Amino acid sequence: MPRAVNILFAGDVVGGLGKRTLLGLLPALRERLEPDFIVVNGENAAGGLGITPRIADQLFRAGVDVITLGNHTYRQREIYGYLDARREILRPANFLRSQPGHGWCVVERGGVSLGVVSLSGNLFMDAGRPAFAEADAALHALRDRAEHVLVDMHAEATSEKVGMGWYLDGRVTAVVGTHTHVPTADARILPGGTAYVTDVGMTGPRGGVIGVKREQAIEAMATKMPGCELMTAMSSEHGKSKSSLCKVTGQCQMGSLYHPVSSPSVVRPAGSFIPLSFHYAESFSFRAPDGLWRPPQSL
Repeated sequence: MPRAVNILFAGDVVGGLGKRTLLGLLPALRERLEPDFIVVNGENAAGGLGITPRIADQLFRAGVDVITLGNHTYRQREIYGYLDARREILRPANFLRSQPGHGWCVVERGGVSLGVVSLSGNLFMDAGRPAFAEADAALHALRDRAEHVLVDMHAEATSEKVGMGWYLDGRVTAVVGTHTHVPTADARILPGGTAYVTDVGMTGPRGGVIGVKREQAIEAMATKMPGCELMTAMSSEHGKSKSSLCKVTGQCQMGSLYHPVSSPSVVRPAGSFIPLSFHYAESFSFRAPDGLWRPPQSL
């Protein structure tokens, strides 16, 4: 029977502020939660678009075991070779096989092995192959290699994530959703024992619109006029990167890291009927604003 495991998962790291927040809080979180493994979605770590080898190395040096990605995987060309060379960084497994990188890996710590699978949704996304069939293929490859399996379902449609949770219930330890940057209040243990949440939220600025400067996002939505596209053209003329104007990090005054709380709110058998504590998300902020909403603490 597999041994119990404690996994710390951080949702989409957005830009410099998200990265600094994560790196700044990881030491305290490691001491407080004592995770066996740390898995981070680094999809938006490079100014909001993709990730670079330098940023990935920073996360690995800080103790991150696995980095998962998503639809912005290939926004930074310098990451292409790194994706093939580094086993612990994953792009969605249901991308085309001709594309750089791989979609699953196994890491070991303290005699416990964890398989991590990265998947992309197909609804409103541009993944090259079906997510459900690829999930089966990944689990087949991991069947004799990992005691536990964590699946990062990077998808836009909540229905697709919920469907994947039910599809993998009893076959994996946990299915966690990413991509929307908005945490959902449906964390639970499914009947077959799989821990599930539709979206864990983001590690990034709360004062904007899913990581984008709110004034810019509101103007684009209200006027239906070019927003980031226009700013991108303007920034190119001045030799600045696209992300410097389209994605805000340092201009925000508060960042949040969503992570498991110290006291479990739900305990159910998970995976192959082993004890697994699943926690609701809590917000860690640089300052504590009055009236900050918290999810319910029990089902």
